[in-house]
Amino acid sequence: MKGSAYEMQAGSAHGVTEGSEFSLYNDSLNIDDSPPLCVFVVASVAHIGPFTTTLTKHTSSAAITPLSATSCILQTKAGKLEDLLVFASLDERLTRLYETLARMMEEFHPGKRIVFDILDSRLAEYGLTRMPHTVANDPQEIIPILHGAAHFYWHLNREVKNALVDTSIVIECNTLKRTSDYSISGKAILKLTGDNLLQLDGVIDIIVSEETMYRYKITNNSDRDLYINAFYFDNTDFSIQTYYQSPTSGKFETYPTLTQGGSSLTLGYDSGGVNPFTYCLEEGTNIDVGYLVFFIASENINLSTILQKTPFEGPGRKSVQVKPAAEPVYGTILVPIVQRRYRVQGQ
Repeated sequence: MKGSAYEMQAGSAHGVTEGSEFSLYNDSLNIDDSPPLCVFVVASVAHIGPFTTTLTKHTSSAAITPLSATSCILQTKAGKLEDLLVFASLDERLTRLYETLARMMEEFHPGKRIVFDILDSRLAEYGLTRMPHTVANDPQEIIPILHGAAHFYWHLNREVKNALVDTSIVIECNTLKRTSDYSISGKAILKLTGDNLLQLDGVIDIIVSEETMYRYKITNNSDRDLYINAFYFDNTDFSIQTYYQSPTSGKFETYPTLTQGGSSLTLGYDSGGVNPFTYCLEEGTNIDVGYLVFFIASENINLSTILQKTPFEGPGRKSVQVKPAAEPVYGTILVPIVQRRYRVQGQ
């Protein structure tokens, strides 16, 4: 409670949008066994901050009981901007697909396979117009893909521009080469080779090889201490992998990932605590594009629920908490990584 209002410790940085609904429970351990005490709604965009949201009691909801130390909320309805738009041809062969989307239960006739065309204009210029995976004409296989796609595109497309982040954060990508020297632990010592692979247009373009390793360096030239989280979005299977997550320690304060005035974090090299990165292409494909997204904020927010296994093998999904901050900073940097089997003349 804050005065007569209820404040949730999650905001736009966590994907909260206008129209989202959250159910209040007295105890997080008994959510499955008890009905919600009350339903809250995010009534306006003005109620959403970077790290907190002011909630309004739903008009049809019961009176609110006093909160306890174990009270919690669970998102139960997506907001306006979280909808997944599904486009399908007006074709008699897809009649069962429409029935699945309407009922999310009915079975399809067996034998057909569902393919997924890519409508992202950012990928079209590389000739990527269809995902390499297909699924059976069966709701049990289609529904997890639709949920996975909604989660994937929602987090990928909620790019936030921030002047401090755009002008003061410097990202570098370099290749690594094994040397003939070994560390005490027996691992080959690596050294940096070549220039920064991040081009002026913000794209990294590489030739895939199992022998080539990469590291990333992120430098904070601003006058603010910042925290960073980085995730890799794989367009071929809707998986979201973590490249780096700021350490969290519950109610205790944690040190900023990037302190002000030129400090840097190295991923895949030196003391960053992350192994070098390598890239590979699926069998039968000659080019792929993934997105490396850096989430940068002035608060140490828990973004672990962004992670997602590929829904083509199994499902995944959501819920978060953080503390508010004065004059908050929050922004994202999206870096496309083009992976080629070979270089075409002129590219």
